[in-house]
Amino acid sequence: MTLHPELSWIGKVPSNWDVVPLKYATTYNDGVLPESTDPDVEINYVEISDVSAIDGIHNCTRVAFGRAPSRARRVALPGDVLVSTVRTYLRAIGSVAEGPLIASTGFTVLRAGPMVTSGYLRYVCLSGPFVESVIARSTGVSYPAINSSDLVRTLVAIPPIPAQQAVSDFLDRETAKIDALIDKQEQLIATLREDRAATITHAVTKGLDSCGGISSSEDQGAPSHWTKGVPLKRLAEVQTGLTLGRSVSSETAVTIPYLRVANVQVGRVDLTEVTEVAIDRSEVARYRLRAGDVLMTEGGDIDKLGRGCLWQGEIDPCLHQNHVFAVRCSDNLDARFLVYLLDTASAREYFTLTAKKTTNLASTNSTTLGRFSFPVPPIAEQKAIVRFLDERCSKIDALIGKSTEMIETLREYRSALITNAVTGNIDVREAL
Repeated sequence: MTLHPELSWIGKVPSNWDVVPLKYATTYNDGVLPESTDPDVEINYVEISDVSAIDGIHNCTRVAFGRAPSRARRVALPGDVLVSTVRTYLRAIGSVAEGPLIASTGFTVLRAGPMVTSGYLRYVCLSGPFVESVIARSTGVSYPAINSSDLVRTLVAIPPIPAQQAVSDFLDRETAKIDALIDKQEQLIATLREDRAATITHAVTKGLDSCGGISSSEDQGAPSHWTKGVPLKRLAEVQTGLTLGRSVSSETAVTIPYLRVANVQVGRVDLTEVTEVAIDRSEVARYRLRAGDVLMTEGGDIDKLGRGCLWQGEIDPCLHQNHVFAVRCSDNLDARFLVYLLDTASAREYFTLTAKKTTNLASTNSTTLGRFSFPVPPIAEQKAIVRFLDERCSKIDALIGKSTEMIETLREYRSALITNAVTGNIDVREAL
């Protein structure tokens, strides 16, 4: 007898447990909204982005059926488990607490049958063996997917009902403890980020005291010796980028790396994936980046719009596309001071109010960028502020990093605990 290859995902299970295809323990996609549904009837719609293995079903949209996407069809009741069948690498898996919900057809809606409890089913679907098996059996490169009928062929370990209840009770209790620890770390990160933002805003708008710390006065504006209301266009040149898709003569073309929006992150340049472009040799100087340029995106998520990062000449020569600005500071503006300034509440408010907005994205232009005004300290004071913020922010960032690592460790432990419990590798009876 040949061992089914999926058994290697599950490993050994207790002798009184069954290993069966999921379809023997559940039904799936039982309820569907008919096309004849009254278009004015309001539904609670759940999309793939509303679900994650970490947070479960964390959002739903109240919408009239007639205005809902055509994929809003699957009926999900309390206790049902939603498992994404498209972009399965996202691990969009969650249990319905309150319903009914209407899920996208991009989900399989699983409902516990007589041989499995809904609580145990939820944890089985969150376990490593199940998730990895679904991902491995998905087809397609950029949009991997699996049919519901194939998904329910996935093998799962099913203990007797009393053991299922013991497992789910154990995991409810233990995962709640882990989630509480994660929440505390997330709250700490939020507090640290608020402190970081407040420190930056105070330093670049009110300056430092005589001892090198931030100014102690909460009510004062910018120091009197700072130049007030200076537009960026008086302190820097805004270089617009290369428009792609233009034809280039092979005789004069050169191929050079260039930065896209994806390369420009808040506070850092991401060079994980850098694309090259063919450009006429005579145009290279026009779009070439220089060390010390402040990179900013022309469009994207509203919370990232208008924030900058410093280009330090990591690749040379390197160009930038037209959706990325290169802000080149004069001798009267320190580039690192500008990067910090762009992360302040006043900068966020300016770019939010002046941006051209669509449903999920926003954009600005070089003229609007040039009009951004702010108080400017003498260049020596700018550099002192930068040194202070570099030191203070590095300490805060280190604490954020430690908390982030702790969260990742806790999540890995949570996942391993679920997997070990639903495969019988830990005896939950002794832990109760």
